[in-house]
Amino acid sequence: MLNLLDRSGPDAGLPGAAFIERRRSTASRATQGQGLFGALAGTVLDELDSPVLLVDAELRLQHGNRIARSLLARRDPFLIEAGQLQLRSECQQAQLRRAVDAAVERGRRSLITTRADRGNQPTLAVLPTGQGSKLALLVLARPTLCQSLTLQAYAREQGLTEGEREVLGALCAGCSPEEISQQRQVALSTVRTQIGAIRAKTGARDIGALVRSMAMLPPLVHALVEGH
Repeated sequence: MLNLLDRSGPDAGLPGAAFIERRRSTASRATQGQGLFGALAGTVLDELDSPVLLVDAELRLQHGNRIARSLLARRDPFLIEAGQLQLRSECQQAQLRRAVDAAVERGRRSLITTRADRGNQPTLAVLPTGQGSKLALLVLARPTLCQSLTLQAYAREQGLTEGEREVLGALCAGCSPEEISQQRQVALSTVRTQIGAIRAKTGARDIGALVRSMAMLPPLVHALVEGH
């Protein structure tokens, strides 16, 4: 599995990159084909708008997609110490170790929480990678409901104005019309008019339906992830 997801060069700028194991096989038709597939798999993972990390049973990082690498660069929520992924809480770290062990040894899937400020809401899925594999896949919650490039493309397709696009982005971020009014320093009636225009152009019944439709859009991820 690692060979399939591994990339041909080191992840420049990734904290702890020196600890990422690179398994290089001898040149042959089989390994060359696998290398091509590995490059494709890496590209596909980079287009996902969910952070994805591949680790071994000792929590050593083997691969991270583009969004995951941007989070690692910000040390959020993971740190890399002595080549291992580390959470800030010892309790959470122990929970992560148990979940990874369960995925590697028993093929068990788990949901765990990585941040205390999110209450009991799971923010990380720990998944097995196949029978006989000694690796686990960590899938973190998406940093936003809808990536900005997807939002921009959708707004353009629906003929939204710049102001309507900003309002839609705020709604997707969980803001109420009152909060949007305060943030943009405009009258609440203006925001409500813009929401009405967005609904008319998109055909959404209400704000809830509009936000749900945005959540189901296919992702368009920036070549350079925002904030990285």
